[in-house]
Amino acid sequence: MAEQDSASQNPMLAAALQHAVWRGLYLFPCRGKDQPLIDDWPNQASNEPEQLAEWWSKWPDANIGLACGKSSLVAVDLDQGHGNGADGIAAWTGLGISEAGAWIQNTPSGGKHLLYADTSNGQIGNSPGALPRGIDIRGRGGYVLLWPSRTNIGRYTCGGNWIDRPSFLPHTLRAIIQARSSKPVTLEEGQKIGEGKRNDTLASLAGTMRRRGFIEEAILAALKVENARVCDPPLPDRDVATIAHSIARYEPVKIARSLTENEQTSWSAADLLNTDFPSPPWVIPDRLPMGLGFLAGRPKIGKSWLALQLAIAVASGGKFFDKEVAKRPVLYFALEDGTRRMKSRLVKLQATPSALLHFEFRVVPLNTDEGLERFWALVEDHGAALVVIDTLTRSFDGSIDWNDVSPVTASVGILQQEAQSRNVCVLAIDHHRKSTGMEHDSVSDLMGSTGKSGVADVLWGLYRDRGKQDATLDITGREVEETEFAVDFDKMTCQWTMLGDALTVRRETAQDTVISALRQAKEQKGTAMELACHMSMDRANISRVLAELERAGRVQSSRDGHSMVYTLV
Repeated sequence: MAEQDSASQNPMLAAALQHAVWRGLYLFPCRGKDQPLIDDWPNQASNEPEQLAEWWSKWPDANIGLACGKSSLVAVDLDQGHGNGADGIAAWTGLGISEAGAWIQNTPSGGKHLLYADTSNGQIGNSPGALPRGIDIRGRGGYVLLWPSRTNIGRYTCGGNWIDRPSFLPHTLRAIIQARSSKPVTLEEGQKIGEGKRNDTLASLAGTMRRRGFIEEAILAALKVENARVCDPPLPDRDVATIAHSIARYEPVKIARSLTENEQTSWSAADLLNTDFPSPPWVIPDRLPMGLGFLAGRPKIGKSWLALQLAIAVASGGKFFDKEVAKRPVLYFALEDGTRRMKSRLVKLQATPSALLHFEFRVVPLNTDEGLERFWALVEDHGAALVVIDTLTRSFDGSIDWNDVSPVTASVGILQQEAQSRNVCVLAIDHHRKSTGMEHDSVSDLMGSTGKSGVADVLWGLYRDRGKQDATLDITGREVEETEFAVDFDKMTCQWTMLGDALTVRRETAQDTVISALRQAKEQKGTAMELACHMSMDRANISRVLAELERAGRVQSSRDGHSMVYTLV
């Protein structure tokens, strides 16, 4: 290709192509450090090889500018200082924010850039002054030069970890950046907050952050920055820590509800009866609502096949069993499968490339703040209406005791509340506890404590005897009418099909079995006891089925001594 030939003769073009093709970055040519060579670079930056080859053939020595916002990255620019009092590296170290997973490059001045994936959907712009001196943020509308760009004092060089995708912007850093835009008071430039108002100002900021879901560590880090920036004199560190700790005790959803002016929390019976409430939103009408759901069953009975079949149906539009479903994006966390196996399953289920279906094969544990942030950032990035987690236990780090109701309720409850507020369905694949031989119940059969089933909006229980294709799918939930369906797994197509109402199917199956037994009997007749012994079934059940068949006119009865004899019609 022409761009490959040009790249072999132009090292800057070769580097630009590497950044664009391998990492999907949007780039543009720069003269020196501060002069973009194209107009409207925030929007015109490109990762197309042909466009990059055209630019660098025109300006072969141009540096490589990275459009941070268009590339969905946030760059943290750390100056070394050189005696100007702005030692960004030292200030960054003092904040204690993790660099793990960031893309790192060294700057010619001895500083460095840390590049993180943006989790704010472009809300973070350029934020000089939001952090201590020597630390600048480049996001939407900002850019940095990429290695091996050169200035008059030296080159930018790779600092390591440019192979995997960069990690997401740390929660604490995001809190500090957003703290400036979350100020509870309007201040003129340089204006300070004096004694008497410092506690209220910082407490108001902490409440705003907690309402948005920030944890205590993030709140404390942001308060320290604002305390030093606007409070005169600054509050002692212990007072700032007390404010952060006090506010962090409250659940985010409780603060949000207490501060929502337009949410009616007190209703009379008459008001409730006279108010028309909208129907709940559904992924599968009447069977899978928005919120948190569980699809559970014993190991190796086809739960993952059913979940993938559901995901493809939603991502493609059309039908799932007997219900029409709208085409919507789906995010599937395949935590027990690899890429090769998933491709094989997609082929068997006849999925098409046009399906709005995206797979993730790794997840940061969802019982961590970072993990939840990354999880919901991915949901937002893909606009997913349905999120499948296969399996729930694989999405946690193993430290949680699933039999302890308190931590389970807290951890699973966060997923449920967030799914409800975002109008997203999160369907978690899980396991049933070992059968007790009693009649199944999709609520009590869910493995672990009732903390899971107690907060779920819907429960799907899949029941199948080992070695059999036919099974039962129980569905129950808050807004879902309790139903039980007979389903069948086709080993050739690897798809589940619905046979109908489970009770009806069982009755029809039992009738067919009795009819078959009568056909094999001498003179095609027999008593309930004889049939029960022949079929190894309960006599009472056989008598009930024979009564149904007699009412349907398929058998007739006659008395022979003390026994009732049934003859095939």
